[in-house]
Amino acid sequence: MSVLVPPARAVAALAAVMLAVPHTHPATPGAGRAAATRAGGADQLLSRALAATNSATGFDWDARQQLGRATFSFSSAVGRSSGTEEVSVVGSEQGQVSVLLFGAVAYFKGDAGGLSSIIGFAPRYAQAEQSKWVALRQAVDPTAYAAIAYEMTVATTAASLAMSGTVTELPSARLNGQRVIGLRGFSGPTSESPSGGILETLYVRAVGAPLPVELVQATPSVRLSMSFGAWGTPPSVRPPGGAVGFQRGWLSTSPGT
Repeated sequence: MSVLVPPARAVAALAAVMLAVPHTHPATPGAGRAAATRAGGADQLLSRALAATNSATGFDWDARQQLGRATFSFSSAVGRSSGTEEVSVVGSEQGQVSVLLFGAVAYFKGDAGGLSSIIGFAPRYAQAEQSKWVALRQAVDPTAYAAIAYEMTVATTAASLAMSGTVTELPSARLNGQRVIGLRGFSGPTSESPSGGILETLYVRAVGAPLPVELVQATPSVRLSMSFGAWGTPPSVRPPGGAVGFQRGWLSTSPGT
């Protein structure tokens, strides 16, 4: 997700309790387990899901993340080397940012609240640079580019869905009108430890290629749901004119600066 400061999926990995996904109900008992067994188990099914995701020419994903008293919404279209994203926050923070990824350059534009709470600008620079397109070139600042471009391409989104530790297959269910299989494991560096990663569930199609349908994860303070669709549809991205160059000095070094 295109943020230089929290929230991002990595922020959710601070702690750990998985909540049940609403609007699902059990389907034919054993159907999911049979499919996973044919694939060689839950680990192999996850590998197939990641490979299917990584081979796509493009797709959309939408996410909603609750972080304390702030709610962040993401609407993204990703391709092999390009992507678009709209990010907004409401609640204890307010703001909006648009992001375009075109190869080795990420462009973003937002209001003062969005530049501050989503991108991480210090308030005075957020005010000065609001409503302007900003160009962040990978060659100039690889770290900042990687942070804002994360999950804006097929490859980085596929990589973000990887799990550590033992992956458990859940019974087959129906989700958003599709038959799905749930794969439960941890994100984060420490396998099978809530203190080192957070428990998450990735629901993949049970029929055909096991493409992702929805990802759900939660901690006591952070909740995230991420849905996928429009498979095989790459975004159309055109670089904006008149963008100003990104400066790392615009970023806040401490709260309120």
